Amino acid sequence: MNDQNFSRREGEVIELLLQGKSNKQMAAALGVSNRTVEFHLSNIYTKLGVASRTEAVLKLSASRLRESAGKAALETLRDSAVEKGGENAENRGVQIQRRRQPMKSIFRFALTGTLVFIVLLAWAFLANLRARNRPAEESLTPTPTATPGAVYQRLSPTVIVKDGILLEASGHLTCTELTFNLNGTFPEGFAGQFPNNEIPPLVNDLALTASADGIPLELEGFGGGGGSGETGDFEILGQGAAYRLRTPLEEGQPLHVIALVTFNDYLGIPEPIAFELDLWAEHCALPAYEYLPPDALRTASGIEIVVTPRLSQSTLTIDLEARGPRTAIEDELRERPTELYVYTDLQIEFPDPARAFDFQFFGGGGGGPGEGETFQMQQGSSYRILSPLRVGETIPVILWVTFDPFTGITEPVPFVFDLTVLP
Repeated sequence: MNDQNFSRREGEVIELLLQGKSNKQMAAALGVSNRTVEFHLSNIYTKLGVASRTEAVLKLSASRLRESAGKAALETLRDSAVEKGGENAENRGVQIQRRRQPMKSIFRFALTGTLVFIVLLAWAFLANLRARNRPAEESLTPTPTATPGAVYQRLSPTVIVKDGILLEASGHLTCTELTFNLNGTFPEGFAGQFPNNEIPPLVNDLALTASADGIPLELEGFGGGGGSGETGDFEILGQGAAYRLRTPLEEGQPLHVIALVTFNDYLGIPEPIAFELDLWAEHCALPAYEYLPPDALRTASGIEIVVTPRLSQSTLTIDLEARGPRTAIEDELRERPTELYVYTDLQIEFPDPARAFDFQFFGGGGGGPGEGETFQMQQGSSYRILSPLRVGETIPVILWVTFDPFTGITEPVPFVFDLTVLP
């Protein structure tokens, strides 16, 4: 893990990440803002070469296991060397004396050993006899709930691992709504064992309870869904459910959530697993942004962001511009004056697979924020088109944009376009 040259602060964030802490819990533990935590996480993802929290946990956990195995082997060698060295030092130059054991003592020891052997033999015979007479139902293997460690490994209250599959629970809470998400990260090629290379849903059943300040809250489910994709050497499958709170919360009020998940049979986890999350109500007064279809939005702090894509037969360019009052970015400018971005991640999705095309990233850049009472920033990415396209044809695309923490937008935002191919 040291190969990535993490800073001291990034190392602290990594420790909290592996403990399953949320961004808000990290911010409280480190005494920094939630946006600063998101910034450090973005840098950690970049250094690890991953695109999500789940991938980061999986990669960091594997690194820790390798380090632990190496240290254990070293300690074993060291202890072995010390023991052998001690024996040589103790006997070097010292005459070892031998004493003759009287025959009476030898006979006494032999008799005692024979009696012990007879007792043990009788005990083994009786135990075997009881096992044969025991009813069939008593001889069954204990249920997995008695030995959950043999079925899966729990990394934190929100993360478990089984046979190289990482299952991670997360949630999001406003004053009136709760969203529970479960993501599965699978080894590359895992989907090949299923029809149409589609991994079945993760969850067969979900029982969710929530309490605020020790008082249970009534929940009303109103939706759910899922999706899949690939990233790096992993295959990702997500599934989620949304609930309304019958009793609204206040801004910043904590909520303790216990989700009892019964997994699909192919995961090989027969007993329900409990995931525990501590969430805080946020964005209660105002939404994080106002969507201005199809290509713009306005954040709660007054920042306007415009997305401009352009598609030709050879290239796809996507430019984003952010502008607004300088007061909206002052805190972030003080913490990282040269490291502000309009966005930190950009994903391209094709809602119509029949009209999808292959592409390859080959460059990007940006500028800003400039001086004065207002700021203006630009950032763009360029992609080389690898599939033949016809001039004039229209291709629908969805651009999923993850914005820089200074915008106050914590979730990826979709922008839907019908792009016409230009010469």
